[in-house]
Amino acid sequence: MSSDINKVPAPISARHDNCSRDSLAAHFQGSSGTPVETHYPGTSTTATPSTPTISSESNPSEPTQGLGSREAIELMIIDYLDLLYPLMPVVHRPSFRADFGRERDEHDQIFYSLLLTICAMVVAQLPRRFLDYKKARWFFEFNTPKQLVVHLEERVLGLRNQEYFETPSTQKCAIAFFLACSYGSLNVVGRMSLYWAEMWVMLRALGANDPQTYIGLNFVEAQLRKKSFWLYVYYSV
Repeated sequence: MSSDINKVPAPISARHDNCSRDSLAAHFQGSSGTPVETHYPGTSTTATPSTPTISSESNPSEPTQGLGSREAIELMIIDYLDLLYPLMPVVHRPSFRADFGRERDEHDQIFYSLLLTICAMVVAQLPRRFLDYKKARWFFEFNTPKQLVVHLEERVLGLRNQEYFETPSTQKCAIAFFLACSYGSLNVVGRMSLYWAEMWVMLRALGANDPQTYIGLNFVEAQLRKKSFWLYVYYSV
């Protein structure tokens, strides 16, 4: 496992032994042992190709990097899904697992930003897990959860372009949500308030506060907007 925090991770198959690879892979598969189908808003219910289409906000030259190894990211994502997701269900879990398993983050900057903010939230909410990661030398440059959260926030902001707020989405709501929760856990009130405000801007742009805008939406998109809105109300007000 590399301790270089800026080293591009090797393929998963080259990084894990059979036991750990199978264990992690199984977490991002359905109970039948086959990959979970993607049901993102606007997509069909059939599985998407293994190579995602690069969107206008994608950058194929921006691979997952900077957290020590992909194994570290996987374990933080598992911590979120197993321990914190019931309290923070702002992603569609089957779609998220499928896209993470296909390494969508290596092609899609928004999804990559989402992963980084989940990692920030996990280490802020579960500081004892940060010590476990630290002991494994995944985050050798950071001595506290706050240092890592600030680093991840800087990386997320660096991925944004001038059109970021012109194309609101539930994923961007989730990004703001996780950053707000991260700084809330660290008692950094100013930054927390900034990201609650950002989330509200996205929710208003989507019309999530108006039930009439839900007419005609597919079920997943409607549920994500509804959950995001009420989680915003519960956590921020």
